[in-house]
Parts: sequence; C-alpha cells; structure tokens
Amino acid sequence: MADFPQPVLDDIQRGKAFLSELDAEDSANMELGCVNCCVTNYECLSSIMNSLEMKVSLDEYDDDAIKLYGKMLIIIGDYTIKVPPTVDAGANQSVPINETAIFNATITPGSAAITNIQWTIVSGSGTLTNANTANVSVDDFIEGNTVLKVVVTDANGRTGSDTVTLTGTAVVETIKVYYRFQDTNVLPNEATVLASAFVNVIPNSDYVVPVTTNSAKYVMIFEQGTETFKARWVDTVDSDNNGLIGAGNTWDITSDVGQFRSYTTQFKTQFDNPIQLIKGIPQP
Repeated sequence: MADFPQPVLDDIQRGKAFLSELDAEDSANMELGCVNCCVTNYECLSSIMNSLEMKVSLDEYDDDAIKLYGKMLIIIGDYTIKVPPTVDAGANQSVPINETAIFNATITPGSAAITNIQWTIVSGSGTLTNANTANVSVDDFIEGNTVLKVVVTDANGRTGSDTVTLTGTAVVETIKVYYRFQDTNVLPNEATVLASAFVNVIPNSDYVVPVTTNSAKYVMIFEQGTETFKARWVDTVDSDNNGLIGAGNTWDITSDVGQFRSYTTQFKTQFDNPIQLIKGIPQP
C-alpha cells in the first residue's frame, strides 16, 4: 500500500472546493443518488469525497482509493480552485478631528483580477473621498472611534475584507514662536518679527526652537506675551550646554516687541543644535 502522491492530494483539494460550489438547485434536484450520475451530481461527488477523505486520513492509497480518485476527476474535470482576494486596511490611526486621515489598503489578488474596491463607514461618522480606490481620505470624523471597512471583489465574485479604526482626537491649539538671526542686538519692530521664521508650539509649554547657526550673530526668539515665562534653556543634543535665562547668562529677556516677549542672546554667538526653552520664573 502506497502513500498518497502529492498531486493526488492536490486534486482532492480541488474536488472539495468543486463540491462546495455546486448550486443548491442542482443538489435539490437529486432523486436517484448515484444512479446515472451527471457531472454536477452533488450526492455522487459528496459520497466520493467522503470516501476519499477517509482513505487519506487512514493513508490507504489502494485500488479503491485510485478508483474513487478517477471518478472524482471525471466529475470535476479541469476545475480550478477560485482563491479569493485578501486586503489589509492598514494600521489604526489617531488623528485630530480638524485634519484629514488617509488609509492605504494593501490588496493581494486571488485567482482573478480585482474588479471593485469599496470603503464604507461601519460605525462613527465621516466623509470619505476616493472610497472606491485603495487609498481613501476621511474628513469630518467625530472625536472618538470611527470604524472603516474595505471590501475588494474579483472577477470570480470572490471578496476579501478588513476593518480599521480611526480615533478622532481633540484639536490641539498651537501658536507661533518666531525666531531670527541679526548682526546687531537691536530689537526689530513687530512687522519684522511677523515676517521671521517660526515654529508652531502648544501654548504655555516647553518648546524647541531650531536656532542653529554657524555664523556669529545675535539670536532672538519671540513668543506671545501671554505665554508662561521661560526660565531655562537647554541644548537638545549637548546636555552640558545649558543655563538659566536672566541677567548674567547666555539668554536674557529684553523689552517687549508689540504683542511679543523676546529672549535674546547677550552677545554674538552660534548654536550647533536646536535649543529648548523651559517654562518657569526667570532670574532677576
């Protein structure tokens, strides 16, 4: 008695798939069991497959198994298993509700070409753009969770689907902190400040300013006058390079410029790395 050859086992898998696809109408019309079988006779193929699966489980590739296998091939012919497509909707995301969330689905076709892609909202709310493509944009979503589902369909009618969660977070308010480099330590006017480079920061927090400069110039930073005072500065890379803000140190508070409070180096200098200004009461 021989083991089942792998090609035979592969064909048995085709037979099981073929059996699963027989129409319910064909099955309902069966009247005579295996007498005068036709190629779509559900009961015939079902009986053959049950017997073959038992033979496989017992590893009995004998004459009876070979005959059953031959009968199965007559019924299923050159049938090819229709492998469904798969899709990965991507990773869950947390995005502020005033921004746009973008999801990129990864689609793997099965036995046939993809004919349709469709994103929908399962729960929550939002406005979908390009919902019939792999890459969908979501706007107007709620604070909290919105669940999206993507379904792909192929030419065989097979589908694959996946879901992903978009967590809408509260809008984070930011303000602009301006900075500039000058050859002199004369404060500019407010219009010049507003035309300078800036970073967006969270109000009343510590923040980093990219004041890197290789030329020997004065560096000036301008924050809203309503902001919490900054008491220290720290090099973001070199922890040894830091100090207090106030008289006798590298940075000092100067006169206000319009709506802005300014921090200025007291002498021409250069910074190899961005610095962080840390809130607190400055030195007198």
